[in-house]
Amino acid sequence: MPESEVDRTAIGRPVGHFKLLAYAIGGLCLATLALLAPIPFHGRGIAAAGDLVHAPLFGGLALGVLTVSNRLWPLQRVSVAMAKRCLTVAVVVFAFGVLIEIVQFISGRQGNAPDAINNGLGIISATLLYWGWQLQRSRLQSRSISRAFFMTAGIIVAMAWWNPIMIMLDARSVYSDFPSLATFESTVQFSRFYSRECELGLSRLNATQGKQSMEVSYQPTDNPATTLVELQHDWTGLSTLEIDATLDVNFSGASVEFMIQVIDEPRQDKQTETYRGQWTLEPGKTKHIRITREEILNGPDSSEIDLTKIKYVDLMLIRPAAPAKVRFDDLRLTLDPS
Repeated sequence: MPESEVDRTAIGRPVGHFKLLAYAIGGLCLATLALLAPIPFHGRGIAAAGDLVHAPLFGGLALGVLTVSNRLWPLQRVSVAMAKRCLTVAVVVFAFGVLIEIVQFISGRQGNAPDAINNGLGIISATLLYWGWQLQRSRLQSRSISRAFFMTAGIIVAMAWWNPIMIMLDARSVYSDFPSLATFESTVQFSRFYSRECELGLSRLNATQGKQSMEVSYQPTDNPATTLVELQHDWTGLSTLEIDATLDVNFSGASVEFMIQVIDEPRQDKQTETYRGQWTLEPGKTKHIRITREEILNGPDSSEIDLTKIKYVDLMLIRPAAPAKVRFDDLRLTLDPS
């Protein structure tokens, strides 16, 4: 049968063209609204949960477009023309996803490349599902071929979901692992931090707890820092704040000045109203830093830190003269047993 002829067994009972177009336009509008509407909640876990939606959403869009197009312009189930259609639909839906990410960035929502990649993974998965389904219906190939398409589609979705799920689990562990603040055994913990003028990486050097440490590569600028922004905010039972810090043995200078700031929510915009502790780090020497409850409470110039509303912990270098790598491990609190 020529490809231009309608294969009635493939498309089933005809559906009105206008109804199909209405469904397609409605689905597209709903997807656009969901992607561009402001999110009323904030936090790393919420953002990761939203990232889980990208692959199935764009996979569903691709499947919908393929289904509607095959109803409107029927083809044989398996053909070169269908392969071309699948490729065209994948490219068009992916381009739509990229456009949405650009609009999100312009409008103030967080559009980024990982979201676009997850969109693409969802589209690829949907295309494989559609192709496997058509192979199964055509009976031109063994069922094992179709199952291979379905399994590959599932693996691709799992790839898209892996990082968001890891972030959601880590967001939960922020509270379940307390009073430990970070152990630096995986890169997913880096998403707890915001960095300025420095980069984070894992290292097996100078690990004092577990197998790895966090290596921070500071730039020679004014006060480069990495800041713990996701943490348990209530430090009521605090006894000490502790961390191990090691300046890389190959640092070109004699030492660097290192500062820890503990910042509470009521005074997060007042630099003199924070706890500020300073230490000298020498190349190759691990320094165990221990800050007492009284030191943190009395850090601000005018009043005590509010231990029920701790907002940030800064790990900062004071004007390093050269690029400096500092490895941190076992950032934790100890609690007063009473």
